[in-house]
Amino acid sequence: MKGLRHWMMLAFWLAAGPCSALACALVVPGHWSLDGYDPAQASGRAEPQAIRVQAGKGCQAWLRVEWQGLAGDLPLAGPGASNLRLALSTDSAGASPLQPAPQDAALFQLEAGREALFYLWARPLPGQWIEPGTYTALLRLSLVGTAGTLAERELPVSINVKAAVRAGFAGSGGKLARLDFGELAQGLQRSAGLDVQANTGHRVTLESTQRGRLVNRRFSQSAISYRLRVAGVAVSAEASGAGISIPSAGQARHRIEVEIGPVEKVLAGDYEDDLLITITAQ
Repeated sequence: MKGLRHWMMLAFWLAAGPCSALACALVVPGHWSLDGYDPAQASGRAEPQAIRVQAGKGCQAWLRVEWQGLAGDLPLAGPGASNLRLALSTDSAGASPLQPAPQDAALFQLEAGREALFYLWARPLPGQWIEPGTYTALLRLSLVGTAGTLAERELPVSINVKAAVRAGFAGSGGKLARLDFGELAQGLQRSAGLDVQANTGHRVTLESTQRGRLVNRRFSQSAISYRLRVAGVAVSAEASGAGISIPSAGQARHRIEVEIGPVEKVLAGDYEDDLLITITAQ
């Protein structure tokens, strides 16, 4: 299901003032972990990690971020590493991606006793539905002054991607579809497309309110059977939890097909049934 993409955004607050190129301290978290990331929740954003630059005597320096990968991208190692990347940016919208070192992320000046705060954000973007697992990377942060490197720190990054599924009916993308047969006759067929995106194998199950029958709204003893197929596979709507298993991840359209059975010795009126479709990751 859950390609997957993240933005890692770098925002900062600076305190300016006269300074010398001395006494800069770089305070970095020991580890940055995003646990239980769900690729289906593309609007979510993880809590930031703060990086502090502290000036004992005042300093002027550049913050340098180094990582291995394409320009602006940080690849993560894991079960689907070729498709998972983070991008670093100096703005919350991700519109100004940084380049890997030797280009510098930010120039700042600090008075004695002041500090600058840099925030590393991770915000998911749609399109990277990779398989579940743990992905890791290593960032190297440096403070560079006019006389050379003032401080260096490493920041391990890990993201735990969980199994995820997203689904909606073709056309509307919604969670509800209606099949209208008009005047019922044996052999009539109607269908609806169910678009499913998953980062792992999953199961599509169907549960019929009327156990595989269309029931008269006014006279419940009058009912019409029907046949049900999911992705071309016959499924018994009479059984609870009937369905099919899809062993592979990815994006696919599953056709839900209903065919009317014998229509004889039934009362006139409107007939209906409700099918509850459930998709679960495996």
